[in-house]
Amino acid sequence: MEKIQVLLLFVANTNTIFASNVLFLTFMFQETILFFTPNLRTEAPDAASGYTWGKPAQESNILRLLPQTVSAEPGIQKLYEQNCIVSERWLCSDDQTQGSLTFWQGMPVAFSAVLEKHAEAILGPQHVKQYGPYLGCIMKQLDTNSAREKGGLSVQVHPKSGHPSRPSKPEMWKGEGHVYIGWKETMNAEKLREIYTHERIEAYMHSITMDKNTLILVAGGLVHAIRGNSFLCEWSKAPGAEDIAKGNIKDATIALWDRTDGKTPRPGKEDLEGAIEVMEHADMLRETTPENLLYRSELQQTDKNGNHTRALFRTPEVYVDEYTVQTQIDLSLEDRGLPLYVESGVLNIFQKHTHLARLEAGTECFLPYALQNLQIVAEKAPCIFQTWYAPLENIDQPTL
Repeated sequence: MEKIQVLLLFVANTNTIFASNVLFLTFMFQETILFFTPNLRTEAPDAASGYTWGKPAQESNILRLLPQTVSAEPGIQKLYEQNCIVSERWLCSDDQTQGSLTFWQGMPVAFSAVLEKHAEAILGPQHVKQYGPYLGCIMKQLDTNSAREKGGLSVQVHPKSGHPSRPSKPEMWKGEGHVYIGWKETMNAEKLREIYTHERIEAYMHSITMDKNTLILVAGGLVHAIRGNSFLCEWSKAPGAEDIAKGNIKDATIALWDRTDGKTPRPGKEDLEGAIEVMEHADMLRETTPENLLYRSELQQTDKNGNHTRALFRTPEVYVDEYTVQTQIDLSLEDRGLPLYVESGVLNIFQKHTHLARLEAGTECFLPYALQNLQIVAEKAPCIFQTWYAPLENIDQPTL
């Protein structure tokens, strides 16, 4: 299993970043947007274990959607030349062991290390009071192999919040592909052990085909598997102050079946008993129905120019907002800093008429709390971008 971080030089306005051997002359949060190197999960073409379920680089949606300036970097070109397997991209991650790299006084530094020193200026005082110096959520892109017997992820579960020994990780999906999710009938431990020994576990799960408008909420303890030939954006809870002692993001995934759609299981991957315990804790051995697994977003704001904001997901742990900008909008950071991913189009960021950055589709960045109020101007419309964050008490609307 290999983690690739391609070291890049991002160039925005000279007030913030400039092209020289030192990327940041000074780290002034009222002027600085944080940019990241692509945090990729890759494997050699002949790898037998690890992230082997991804697409070869020549077919990779993850690489295809990187900004053009990033795609030309030697590290990315090497992935193409060797046709490595590219499975995931972690965006704006502060994971303690596999987190993203940002730049600090010209040097690539773990985002988690920067947050440890400057959490309030980046995340905001109330966020730090509630969650500590942790973002508390993450966005990923997952790109599975087109061959069904190669591309299926394990049938797995993630703990519900409040699990006594494991970090929780509810998930939210948007994208196109095929998934197994939820039990067709009520299960129990003995029945699952019998199915595991003699049958195929995924035969007892609902199969859903996702299109670009499909949204799915994967609650804690809900059994699921992403199948081959799927490309999904995934938002999830990441370990914060409450969970950090229990482990990292990897520790929040328990596989009960690694033979999805007939693929060869990876050694030591399956943990049936651990998965049963997680499902029992979350009361998720019960039957579900497909219609109850789909999520409906809500339109939050719109104006006469066609700009609008949509609440893509709302859970007790993670909020995801999606903005469509035809002209320009104001973006407030008065409550918190925000990670941002540009899905399509090109946008420019201004602060009080000062140009801070130009972001192409595929760009990830973090807008620190210290910036306070920004203007987002579409250069190539429509521009669609997402932000994601842990909800704040007494500010964000409670979610049931």
